Amino acid sequence: MSCGVYLALSFKNKTLGAAFYDEAQAYAYYMPDVFEDEAYKQLRMLIDDVRPTNVIASCAQDAGFLNSSTDLQLQRPKCHEIRRIRR
Repeated sequence: MSCGVYLALSFKNKTLGAAFYDEAQAYAYYMPDVFEDEAYKQLRMLIDDVRPTNVIASCAQDAGFLNSSTDLQLQRPKCHEIRRIRR
């Protein structure tokens, strides 16, 4: 059985918040909120470092942020999907 890494993202007022769960290690991690620029450099580094199999973000997030999240995830090999949760 393959194990996944689930990354949850929050973005508001140019602040990125994140937490992820690694099934292989059975451990949850969090990242303190950080300032995010328009190029989403922090998000890019986070996705490159964590290499999530699933990304979770609310559809109430900024459209540019959601599009960048999706684009970054889709550029990675072995990507599964971005799930947008509706309220």
